[in-house]
Amino acid sequence: MKTFLTKKRIGAVAVMLAAIMIFFLTGMVLENTIQGAWVSPCKVESTSYPFEIVQVGDTFYLSNEREFTIHVYTSSDGCNWSEVDTPFFEQDEFLKESKFVWRHDASLFNAPGDKLGMAWVVTRSDNKKPRGNMFWSSFDGSTWSEPELLLQRDESCSLDDVMVLEDGALLLLWDEFLVHRVKNGDRTFESSGCDVVYRAYISNDELFIDRTIEPEDPWFCRANGYSFVDAGHIIWCVFEYGLYGETSTIYRSGSEDGRIWSPPEPFDLPDSVCRDVLLTPMGEIGVLDFEVDERNLYLLKSSDWKKWSREKLFRTEGGIKGAWITEGANSMWGFVDTEGVGEDLFFIHSSQESAEEYGKKMSMVKVLETLSLLCIFLLVAFIVSWRPR
Repeated sequence: MKTFLTKKRIGAVAVMLAAIMIFFLTGMVLENTIQGAWVSPCKVESTSYPFEIVQVGDTFYLSNEREFTIHVYTSSDGCNWSEVDTPFFEQDEFLKESKFVWRHDASLFNAPGDKLGMAWVVTRSDNKKPRGNMFWSSFDGSTWSEPELLLQRDESCSLDDVMVLEDGALLLLWDEFLVHRVKNGDRTFESSGCDVVYRAYISNDELFIDRTIEPEDPWFCRANGYSFVDAGHIIWCVFEYGLYGETSTIYRSGSEDGRIWSPPEPFDLPDSVCRDVLLTPMGEIGVLDFEVDERNLYLLKSSDWKKWSREKLFRTEGGIKGAWITEGANSMWGFVDTEGVGEDLFFIHSSQESAEEYGKKMSMVKVLETLSLLCIFLLVAFIVSWRPR
């Protein structure tokens, strides 16, 4: 009877294990070091650090928040930015009523007539109600419209997204704390509960406000609004909800007119951290994905919210601190920050040439992955075929 473990068999196993490791590690290293499908033509001044970005026609816009107010910048190429004057902030009526106001959470969007739309929140320093006041204005490239008060909330709030519908109505998405009030004799005590996401439909003669989801525990829930996504036949409202101490779930809720919304429906993302949700120029749902201090910026894409593909947009030299992307007329662009607040802020955009090169290298990665799996299959088949004699 021959020996079950022969030198030839051991040698064959060693060769196949080595091949598996070589193919797998080579593919992993190649995928990790690929630059990505986007390019960066320039580094941007830290004063133009973005909180929100949008493209209107051929013009790029971003909003920046510092010194308790909002600054708007414009650019024609993404590299050179100049500040847009916002004179109505200087005549803000709230300045006459309060010693201090905080303008924050600006949301930029496309307004009717190829104009820039901007909505923002004004929070008062005093304890008078209402505390959270939402305004909006439009900019035609030279002049802003008179700011219009949209909503007043008893509590402070954070604006997440704004969308204009075809009929001119506005959709608003924002977060605010639930406040519990307990009356004891002549005194009323207030305490903050969990944060809840609200949305509103606002037109000249209609106002609908609802919560995206009712909290299971009004004291210990956590929620965060992401964005509205106009998929043509339906508008999606995307938000996050969960309980403190537990992993939050990402939900979507649909509407045809912005007034009535379908019940919240959870959806899964493959190994990702959801940063933003938008519609790509190809009509797919896109989810921005990156890990803080890691170097790879990804975009998850899906046509049905179920099957997701992952595209590497950009690989940075330093760890990512923040990233923003948006859809343009026919392409996408954004920023990636790799050091502190704006110290290494790069303008990035999609590139056909870079995307083609990325596709070729990813094809090589797929070949290496296939060869690695083939070697694993052959190794298993070889081991199973052993028979002691």
